[in-house]
Amino acid sequence: MTNVFIGSNGIRAGWRLSIFGALIVVELLILLGLLKLFHVPMHPPKGNHTQHVPALMIFVADTALFGALLLATFIMSKIEKRPMGSYGIPLRQAFGAKFWLGALVGFIGITVVIGAIALAGGNVRFGGLPAPTPALAGAFVLCLLAFLAAGFFEEFLFRGYIQYTLSTGMYFWPAAILTSAFFAFMHTRNGGETLAGIAQVFLFGIVFCVMLQRTGSLWFGIGYHMAWDWGQTFFYGVPDSGLKSPQNLLHTVIAGHTVWITGGSVGPEGSIFTAVQLLLVLAFVAWRYPKKTYVTTAPAAAVTA
Repeated sequence: MTNVFIGSNGIRAGWRLSIFGALIVVELLILLGLLKLFHVPMHPPKGNHTQHVPALMIFVADTALFGALLLATFIMSKIEKRPMGSYGIPLRQAFGAKFWLGALVGFIGITVVIGAIALAGGNVRFGGLPAPTPALAGAFVLCLLAFLAAGFFEEFLFRGYIQYTLSTGMYFWPAAILTSAFFAFMHTRNGGETLAGIAQVFLFGIVFCVMLQRTGSLWFGIGYHMAWDWGQTFFYGVPDSGLKSPQNLLHTVIAGHTVWITGGSVGPEGSIFTAVQLLLVLAFVAWRYPKKTYVTTAPAAAVTA
């Protein structure tokens, strides 16, 4: 019976994930009850067209979901006797150089993709810059906070505790393929998504896993995720995985019949240039962080918070 429940890394990965999943289910039932009580929407309306998603909804929903993940992970860290930093968000690196470098790479990445679409014949039209107003400044900050929350939630959900625990049971890359497939599957719920867009989301997941493996934490990936989504949704105002915010700066329109160039209803994430950009990011991360520093099997005492 000891062999069934206990392995070289303590409680076996499958049992740890089962406990973690049970905690999440209980927390989500409580959370959904509270959100329903206060009439807070969690998802945009369903449909096969581009959806408009307010930044406030993203901020509230993803902050609440990240809090639920954080609480469940904290409980598991006490059960496993590991510091919270083991699961990808060490506090000593909070909003440090890796985060800001990731943010810079993410914003440059979406800019390069939109520029490449324009150069390749996509009909890209930028709206004029609006006059500075308090409302515009508020939208700037709110969208930034919304996509910071999205970065925390999505990175910690797919590449936090689950990635760590699966890695202790089946090694890093089989775990990375599973979490990336889960990441892609969850995006199938977005209105306007296509098969090409879902394939690119899977590639995003693999690249985020490389960022984790090379940098040793999720901070680079969170910064990239935030800036990429903010750049698409607020700065350029293009669809992000088929979703679009009514709050944006440049009101960019990308038209054209060649979907593999323009991305179609998905937005730039459906364009072949996003895959090219991801390969370039992959090369940059491998060059900037040449050693694998992500630790999953060291004793708890060897991993600092």
